[in-house]
Amino acid sequence: MKLSFDNKHIIDAKFFEFSIRNTGEIDVTSQMLRKPVEIDFSGKFKILDAKLKEKSDVIDENLEFDSNKLTISWDTLKPKESIKIQSLICFNNSAEYNQQEKMDFISSINIHHRIVGITNIGKFLSVEIETQGRTKSYYLIQAYIDLFFALLFFSSIPPIMHWILQLMNDFSYEYEWKTVDIVFSIFYFILTLFHLFATIFNFDTAKKFK
Repeated sequence: MKLSFDNKHIIDAKFFEFSIRNTGEIDVTSQMLRKPVEIDFSGKFKILDAKLKEKSDVIDENLEFDSNKLTISWDTLKPKESIKIQSLICFNNSAEYNQQEKMDFISSINIHHRIVGITNIGKFLSVEIETQGRTKSYYLIQAYIDLFFALLFFSSIPPIMHWILQLMNDFSYEYEWKTVDIVFSIFYFILTLFHLFATIFNFDTAKKFK
């Protein structure tokens, strides 16, 4: 058997659904679009077909595609609104579409735009924040909260707390380790690392937004 599309033989094609979501806090209007947003699937892939998943009653979208590039424009995209696109992509290989291949595919996509006030359009898998309706402000606030708790738990480690009290009260004596101090030190150190990693994750995620 041979797989064909539009009377042309293709090796392997996969369905790819994605959306363009306004994760910011202001409207993105047609006046801000110096040219349509261009999504480049690189030379490894070819777009066989692409269409809007559903035509919006409030957003006037325009979608075009040619070879491995897709362009889209709109009149107004309000915060948390999105444009959903369905496409059929030729992968030119017969390998199993595993998680690694999916990540490689996402990484190979280049997004070109000239939108006033926007420096970057992030790329997220459907299981990530794109479908959760969260914003840059949410992740920045979460990052500062986690940073606060990281510092709080770090300062609660017994020898660290003792050192802080020395600085505040201007007195000194040798710190003596107790068994309970060791337990609390390990406990607070683990909590500190947890919130520190959460802080890094949230700051890194926030950078993906405009």
